[in-house]
Amino acid sequence: MSFIDDAVSTAKTVGKTVGKKTEEIIIISRKKLQAIELENKVENLYEQLGRHYYAILQGEQTDGQDDDTLAAEINKLNEELAAVKKDIEDISRAGKTS
Repeated sequence: MSFIDDAVSTAKTVGKTVGKKTEEIIIISRKKLQAIELENKVENLYEQLGRHYYAILQGEQTDGQDDDTLAAEINKLNEELAAVKKDIEDISRAGKTS
């Protein structure tokens, strides 16, 4: 009977481990998608900022406030992106040690 008990115990342990790893993979996948979305937003803002700068070079008058707003938004998104990437790294590192 102890062989069956050991097999059941091992199966439960394996099931828990697989479940935990699957959960980690799902969380990391969501975080990676979030990082990609943030990177796309940052790229879009850089493009807008570049268009403003080009307009200035072409002699168009701008108030500059849009540029400041874009730069502030870029900084905010870059901070969020860094936090998401750190989360991914931390989760990956924690998964390797367990």
